[in-house]
Amino acid sequence: MSLRLVLVIGFTSVLTLGVAIYSQTKPIVRPIAGQDLSQLQDAPNTGKAPPLRGQNLDRRRAYLSAFLTQMSFWGKVVDDKGEPVPGATVQLQANSNPDPMGGGTTYIRDTDEQGRFLIVGARGITLTVEVSKAGYYSTEQSRGTANYVLNSKTALPIPTADAPAVFVLRRMGVPVPLIRVAPRPVRLPKNGTPVDISLRTGQAGGADRLRVECWTEDQNKDTQGQYSWRCRISVPGGGLAERTDQYDFEAPTNGYQSTQEIAMTASAPKWRKGVDKNYFAKLPGNNYARFVFKLTTGGEHFFVIESYLNPEPGNRNLEHDPIGNVAPSG
Repeated sequence: MSLRLVLVIGFTSVLTLGVAIYSQTKPIVRPIAGQDLSQLQDAPNTGKAPPLRGQNLDRRRAYLSAFLTQMSFWGKVVDDKGEPVPGATVQLQANSNPDPMGGGTTYIRDTDEQGRFLIVGARGITLTVEVSKAGYYSTEQSRGTANYVLNSKTALPIPTADAPAVFVLRRMGVPVPLIRVAPRPVRLPKNGTPVDISLRTGQAGGADRLRVECWTEDQNKDTQGQYSWRCRISVPGGGLAERTDQYDFEAPTNGYQSTQEIAMTASAPKWRKGVDKNYFAKLPGNNYARFVFKLTTGGEHFFVIESYLNPEPGNRNLEHDPIGNVAPSG
């Protein structure tokens, strides 16, 4: 099989990218892994595919040469308080392979005492960076991709020595043994009949219970299949506070409400048939818990909770130590 035919077959799936690159870059004809690109023009036509000439040849050259783009990257790793994180591991993945089915090139760096790292002379069209370190949580701010060839609204700005890209790791606290109730579906009536589930045992009722009530009018669906529903959750004798940060493991001292209500009208612009939220709970015996609450309406109704409760009264630490997990009681 001629080299021309191989390239036509190999790059058909990425022709759109080749056209975009060609429109934004000047073709630079350079060998790729020992390949002589002049053969693209001289190879005989087999009759199985049109020869690469003119604009098609320029596009292939531009596409191949784009993967030789030099990429330098300056970065800095800090914790959630903005302090440098030395000794963090940085994995940089370069998209350096013109073959869409092929792999790229991986580089590993460690941050210095100021939390900084640098790579110079990597080649490719994009560079994906991810940082990690033992004792820290990785977050959405712990990773990112810089695009050196095409413009992208979601890509990182190309960093410089004076303006490095900043990545954030969340420092872990001191995990403690907690009572974990594993997620399981619980049937929920549509007519407001309350259902109580213990955050301590995962069973029905109990002193440390979460109460769930729901009213659904799914018998009155509109032309879009939408309907009105509302749900109320509460902790009898205690309170709830919404938890908006998945890495926030300390229950607040105040700000709890006796009930939380979620309502959805059939005409809501962003209508949903369910809810997925995180909460802190203050329980009647001065215990604290956190839990995930998921509800799906329409047809048979179910809700699911996954909860973590600190068995020590007054202790607001809810960072889970799975090794010292406390089994649910009751």
